[in-house]
Amino acid sequence: MQYHVSTKGFEPSDNLHVEIEKKRQKLAKLVEQFPQDVIHLDLTMERQPRREEYIASLRLGLTGTVLAAHERGVTPENALHKAVNILETELAHYKARLRHENAVSRRREDLTTVESDLLQDDLRTERELLDRCLAGNKAAFDDLVKEYMPELLQAVREEAARTGPGKPLPSDEELRAVVQEALAEAFQRLPHEPPRANLANWLVAEAINAWQEHLGEAG
Repeated sequence: MQYHVSTKGFEPSDNLHVEIEKKRQKLAKLVEQFPQDVIHLDLTMERQPRREEYIASLRLGLTGTVLAAHERGVTPENALHKAVNILETELAHYKARLRHENAVSRRREDLTTVESDLLQDDLRTERELLDRCLAGNKAAFDDLVKEYMPELLQAVREEAARTGPGKPLPSDEELRAVVQEALAEAFQRLPHEPPRANLANWLVAEAINAWQEHLGEAG
């Protein structure tokens, strides 16, 4: 992984150098399954000129995409911590989308003509379900959630392992309860806040955000 750090308006302390290295190692571990020669991580940290506030900007270049995070903090360490947390969430969403796309691609490669036609019918059905969801159809939303629930549980399980290293993993029942409650709330917002990402990404984002809020309430 290629890596570059720059600062503007202040001299980084020894403690900040240590924190940056810790975050770099953490992110490097999260992207170790990607080709290392195409990964670029850029960190820019800037002190605001008229107030004691810092901005941390991260850009992570991967195969086919660039993930970014831009956060403010009262200390450079605080800004860095917040930006890395955002980038980790973006990375989890990206991985989930890749898993979904790869699963569909593998299915297509192995399909006969008849099976391929059936898959296209499934995808059309999914789009029709989303249209019905946007119109406020709860049964259609329940069908979508049922279709994606295994993927959602896996994404939240990975997030739980990442945010609680060394702790026992939550049960599937606990994960499912958190995800179902979050998606029920998301359905209420859906007609007014339609997904800006693709459907799989949106559902995964809702599930992961719900788990992070659950951890905050439990703590």
